[in-house]
Amino acid sequence: MRYVLAGLSALLIGLTPLCAKAQAESCDVNRDEISLMHGAPGKVRRLPSEHTLVVNYKGGVKRFVDAPPYDEELSGLHWRYCTFVQALNAYLIGMSKDGLFSGKLLLDENGRLLDAGHTVYPSPDGTKFLAVEQEDGMDGELWTVSDMTGRKLWSGYAGTKIPQQPRGKPDMKPYEAIESNYELPRWTGQGQLQANQVCAAGKLKRVITLKLKDGAWSWKPSIHCAN
Repeated sequence: MRYVLAGLSALLIGLTPLCAKAQAESCDVNRDEISLMHGAPGKVRRLPSEHTLVVNYKGGVKRFVDAPPYDEELSGLHWRYCTFVQALNAYLIGMSKDGLFSGKLLLDENGRLLDAGHTVYPSPDGTKFLAVEQEDGMDGELWTVSDMTGRKLWSGYAGTKIPQQPRGKPDMKPYEAIESNYELPRWTGQGQLQANQVCAAGKLKRVITLKLKDGAWSWKPSIHCAN
């Protein structure tokens, strides 16, 4: 995941609302899972012989079972306890599946499972969240914005792509080249999700906001990087 230096914010075009300080929660593979389990509000344990993660939520028990091969990070299915997301009242369970690094949210109140990612950004009022996923070898991230019923409001590549014709090969099929990436997602005090759009050349373009118009969510303003 890439991070833009705070000093770049001075280059942003236009004024933006003050951002809410909703804490982003991530799956940190460098932290000891057992210590993280001890900090959970409900009992969380691992059954090594069964390759199973067991989470006790308020109304019951949920099991997350790994699938072979167990010792290959980029193959099979692997679960990991990450943290408890207070703002969403949910357990963040990391999931690695055949090179996709993602996760699930287990709601403590009723045991529902929501698609999430390896990182989640809760909205200030706890009614929505941005989930971040990444595929191995992919230049960029996959973002999904959902509400707490699991309904997806927006999902896709965190950036823009444009068709490119291979140089000197007019007969070849065009491919998609990365035009820009979306970075530094954050929620404003008004509950809007914003990000920085950064052109592939590295120049910060401007702030974009996820907005609802005519029943569909999209990032605005719709802009393109100069070739």
